[in-house]
Amino acid sequence: MSFPPPEHSPQSAVSRNQSLTIPQLLSFAAAAAVIIGALLDWAVIQTILGSISATGMEGDGKLTAILAAIAGALLLRKSAGATLGAAITFAIVVAIAAYDYGNVQSAIDNVNTTVAKASVGVGLYLTLIGGIGGVIASLVRRGELAAARTQQQSDN
Repeated sequence: MSFPPPEHSPQSAVSRNQSLTIPQLLSFAAAAAVIIGALLDWAVIQTILGSISATGMEGDGKLTAILAAIAGALLLRKSAGATLGAAITFAIVVAIAAYDYGNVQSAIDNVNTTVAKASVGVGLYLTLIGGIGGVIASLVRRGELAAARTQQQSDN
């Protein structure tokens, strides 16, 4: 005869239930990409005298990094509401990155001359891609939780 494990065991939630799922891992990777992207260049201007760059931390990258950390924390919870919150948080990251991309692209159009050339930095692309990946992975995780809940209800 087997007994269910005690409800309040000292083990962590991850080791008590299961290891992380692929959508969770992808969501955490997306959060990491957003945070790393905030540390990298969002805009670069190259001149004959050298290059000047602006990292995300000099602007909205601070906010996107904080939002990515919040999304990562929400994903540790095993609830559909928390994963929806993470997806919304990642969507806000995407909106911020898309807005900043538009601003940088507009500035590029004004700067590109024979003396100076401007471009969007890799950090802004990484932030945008990480945010999009985070939205998708969070929503897939939400679907997993809903399927598991449905399965659990049908087993009872």
